[in-house]
Amino acid sequence: MALSHRLMFPLALAVSLSVLALASDDAFIIRGNVRTLGQIQKAYAEMPPVQYAPPADRWQRLPKTRERLLNGGVLHVVMLGDSIVNDTSRSGWDMLVDRRHPTCRIEKVTSVRGSTGCWWYKEPGRVKQYVLDHMPDLVIIGGISQRNDISSIREVIRQIRGASQADVLLMTGAFGQTDPRIESVWQTISDPNQFTPYRKGLERLADETGAAFLDMEAAWGRYIRQSGKDLDWFKRDPIHANERGEQILGRILASYLSYPPHDRPVLSVPHESEGGCGQGRLRRLPRGRVRHRRVLLEIGLAPSGLLGPGLAASRPQRELRYGQVPGEMGYFCRFYAQCRRRADDRLRPC
Repeated sequence: MALSHRLMFPLALAVSLSVLALASDDAFIIRGNVRTLGQIQKAYAEMPPVQYAPPADRWQRLPKTRERLLNGGVLHVVMLGDSIVNDTSRSGWDMLVDRRHPTCRIEKVTSVRGSTGCWWYKEPGRVKQYVLDHMPDLVIIGGISQRNDISSIREVIRQIRGASQADVLLMTGAFGQTDPRIESVWQTISDPNQFTPYRKGLERLADETGAAFLDMEAAWGRYIRQSGKDLDWFKRDPIHANERGEQILGRILASYLSYPPHDRPVLSVPHESEGGCGQGRLRRLPRGRVRHRRVLLEIGLAPSGLLGPGLAASRPQRELRYGQVPGEMGYFCRFYAQCRRRADDRLRPC
């Protein structure tokens, strides 16, 4: 039975959580999310937008994840690591991916222990308890507590692959005591000629094992440098992210794990010269004839002012995945609608 606890990790894993199992040795297995979608959207609304373009070839190493996102079903994800991995999980990144892929439902388990990496999880029985028992389709390994121990990460991957066909995603760490605003530090993060041995080794390990690779530290550091905000504005203590900092990590991971649709119609927003959303028609591209009865624009992801005065937001009754509409500066407009098909090219908002 799930219990609610007030947990205190040595490095401030302090939050009310739903705990599946309170294991020995101060490790925790956590299901689901601590925060609601509304809470994470509120935190994100305070921040400059996170803009991250993941590598297009990443799906070659995430076949099971891709299949679930495209064809639907339950995607079982295990996140393995330390308190930084827990902060990444608390961002609610999976709720964002869920909304972008409504036929797929993500069930997330976060297996974490403060200041801990694969040097601890590789010991007998721990990969089974913290990973394999949860039947993952995707295992995400990250954090800042790996002690530069590439061989231990390799051993954990070996144990996973020996009993499962799960995809594996390796991530570099973020936050901690690193300050990417310092130029010499930033060069070790961003310049391949100055990468640390651990950074080079982790990417080589991904290539060697066929795991996907996300350079979270570089994406996070670039955002911090461009945000115009002090680093402490994103931290709750000298090591860990606050709710805003968690959103940096979560939005990067959500972008990495969002599969762009190719075979679904895209709804485009008329330019003001065409009468705007409230006065003109929403053009249909390229197939399907849909009449909208309810339309809601997710303000948190869309440029301000995109809705015309005649297009009032109403409560979404059902999410229809007709694609994403590119907006300004890389935002996305996403439409929610309760609709029915009819032989009419118009998309008429109620």
